[in-house]
Amino acid sequence: MEPLKIIMDSLRNLGVDFLAHLPQIVFALLILLVTWIGAKILDKVFRKVFTRLRLRASLSELFRRLIYIGVWVAGLLAAAVTVFPTLTPAKVLTAIGLGSIAAV
Repeated sequence: MEPLKIIMDSLRNLGVDFLAHLPQIVFALLILLVTWIGAKILDKVFRKVFTRLRLRASLSELFRRLIYIGVWVAGLLAAAVTVFPTLTPAKVLTAIGLGSIAAV
């Protein structure tokens, strides 16, 4: 019966830890929701701005996509730092940099 007790204790501790981190997870999901809404709004705003500036369609699309990706990167970084408090933006940027070098 000892292995069963160890498994049950582990599952209980896992559940307690999950409940302890639940507010952080919910807040991170809220950050992602705001990021999604903000990215959509900014895309529409910049679509109108670039249309009024009469930029070429390809250049307008490039700038809009860069802005959209930038908003998502910032939102994902904020959500990750919320869920994992020991994670810092510097650590994430270092990992991204090392990952890009390793991929080459």
